[in-house]
Amino acid sequence: MIILSEAKDLYSIDLVLRHPSLSPESISRALSLELKGLWTAADAFNKPHPKRMLISVTLQAGDDPAEFENALTNVSQFLHSHTAYWADFRSSGGEIDLILNHTISAAKVVGDKCFELHLAPGLLGQLASTGITLRVQGWQS
Repeated sequence: MIILSEAKDLYSIDLVLRHPSLSPESISRALSLELKGLWTAADAFNKPHPKRMLISVTLQAGDDPAEFENALTNVSQFLHSHTAYWADFRSSGGEIDLILNHTISAAKVVGDKCFELHLAPGLLGQLASTGITLRVQGWQS
């Protein structure tokens, strides 16, 4: 459950996948998803690593905090339906991040709660068992 202001607050739930050898097309095909972004990672000297692609996919997005819990349920079902793929992906050198992006409205009064996020143990256990990293990002509206 997420509690923000009464105004509509944008959120998205994204996956970022990194793999040293799988093509973005093969990952997209295996997950039946349309890629949102594709980048080549660079080293400390800003030289690109052609075999280190970062692939971004939006799984859910919305603007109503009341719908966020349902969006998390949908993401959990998606992750569960690809359990075998995550194991293969990670064992072949891949890394996976689940990113929860939220707009956060500024407090009306100093000390007001601007953001609250409740994640069910089932989702956290699922992430832990599949080796998917969780990142929560807040963006000022």
